[in-house]
Amino acid sequence: MGSTWKDPSRRSEAQKPIRQFLESFLRQFGSRLATTEFFVSTVTGTPAQWTQLLEGLEQEGATTSLIRQRKEGHFEFLRIHPMEGVAQRQPPEQQLRLLGTSPFAWNVLLTGPTGVGKSHAAKGLHATWTKNLARPGAFQRINCAGIPADLLEAELFGHRKGSFTGAITDRDGLFRSADRGTVFLDEVGELPLALQAKLLTAIELQNEKGRWVRRIRPVGGEEEFGADVRLVLGTHRNLWAEASAGRFRVDLLGRISTHVVALPSLTQVRHRILGTYLDRLEQMERYVAHQAGGPVSFVLHREALDAVQDFALSAESQWTWNYRDVEQSAERLALLAWSHRRGKAKRVGIGMDIVTKEIHFLQERWSSMPGNGEREKGTWADLEEAMRAGGVDSLSELERWETRWLLQARRATRNQADAWRWIQERNLLPFHGGREKGNPTDSFKKRWDRYAEYWKEALNPTPRQALPSSIKED
Repeated sequence: MGSTWKDPSRRSEAQKPIRQFLESFLRQFGSRLATTEFFVSTVTGTPAQWTQLLEGLEQEGATTSLIRQRKEGHFEFLRIHPMEGVAQRQPPEQQLRLLGTSPFAWNVLLTGPTGVGKSHAAKGLHATWTKNLARPGAFQRINCAGIPADLLEAELFGHRKGSFTGAITDRDGLFRSADRGTVFLDEVGELPLALQAKLLTAIELQNEKGRWVRRIRPVGGEEEFGADVRLVLGTHRNLWAEASAGRFRVDLLGRISTHVVALPSLTQVRHRILGTYLDRLEQMERYVAHQAGGPVSFVLHREALDAVQDFALSAESQWTWNYRDVEQSAERLALLAWSHRRGKAKRVGIGMDIVTKEIHFLQERWSSMPGNGEREKGTWADLEEAMRAGGVDSLSELERWETRWLLQARRATRNQADAWRWIQERNLLPFHGGREKGNPTDSFKKRWDRYAEYWKEALNPTPRQALPSSIKED
C-alpha cells in the first residue's frame, strides 16, 4: 500500500483498512491498551503520517495515544488517557446499575472532583452486590490520604504481633475483614509509589477451588491468605496524567481501570440540586425527631422553594464542593428554621427571609475562595452574561442565539464531539446544516473558532477589539 499512502489524493483510501484494523484491535483489547507498553511495526508511512492517523482516531475516541519513532519502523505510544468503551459512554447512573449486577466487576474506579459522591456511589455498589450477588461481607472504607504511609500498609493487609512498635496483637486488615464484601480505597491517587507496588500484587485475582480471591500477606508475616473482595477505588486526580508524569504506576492503573465511572460535578447536573436539598432536609427531620418527641417536617414555602431552585440553576452558583455545599446549605436552612420554631410545633417552615440570607452567605463564601477575587475572565458564566447583555453589538440576533447554544453545549458536555451531538439532538434551528455528516469535533470547532474573536470583544469591551478584516459589520 506504499504508493497509495504516498499519494495525498488517495491517502484516505489507504487509511480506511488501517482504521478498521485498529478499531477492531482496540475493541478486543481496549481496557489493557491504555496502560500497557506496546509497539507498532510498520513497513510504510512516515512517523508524521502515522501520528496524523492516530490523532484523528484519538479525537473520535477510538484510540488514546500519540506516538514517537523509537527506531526505524517502530513507534512507541506515549500519552496515556482513559479508554472509553461501550460502558463508559453510558451515563454514570446507568454504568453503576450495570456494574451492580455484573459478576465480573472486580475493580471499579470512580473519578470526579471532591464532593461528587464517590463514597455514596461505592456504598451503593456494595449494597447492590450484596443483594444481587449474595455477597454478605462488610463494606470497608479507608482514606489513603488520611493515614501515614508507614501505617497504611498495615491497615490494608493487617500485621503480625511485634512486626513494628505498637503492634501488640495480630490484626487482619481491611482486605481480610471484608471477605465476600467490598473494600473502598478513597483517594487512591495519594498512595506512595512503594505501596502502589505492594497493592499491585494484592489486586491480582487467583482461582482457588472455584472462588476468585486476592492473595494478602500481613506486615511481618510469612503466610499468605485469600480474600474474596471487590475493590472500588476513588480519586479526584487524573490518574492518566499522573501515570504519564511518573507519579502513579502504569501497571497498577492498568489493573484498576477496567471499569471507570466519571461522576459529574454538580454544575453539570444542576437539575439534581433541589432534590438534594429536599433529601438532606428529610434526613435532618429524622435527626431532630427524638428531641421533638415525635415526627418533625421542614417545609420550604412556595416562594422559598422557587428561590432555591432559581439560584441552583443560575450560572452564578458555583457549588465549589459539589454535594457537600448543598448538604451544608440545607443544614443551615434547617438550623435557622429550628431557631424560629414556636413551642413544640411539628411543622417547621423555611421562608424567603431564611433562603435569602443563605443565598447571600453562599455568594460571599464562594467569592472569598482563593483566586476567585482575581480570577481571569473567560468562564462560561462571564461569556453568557456578556452575550445576554449584548456585549458584542456587531452580532445579529441569529448569531447571538447561536453563540449561546454553543456555550451551553460546551458547558454541558465533556468534549467538542459530545457538544455537537448535544446540539444535533435538540435540533437547534440557528445551526444551518446541523445534520451534516463528518467528524463532530470538526463541525463544532469550526463554529466555535468562528466566534472566538467576538467573545474576546465581549469580555474585554474596552479598548474595543477590531473585527477581523474578513468579517463585515452589519
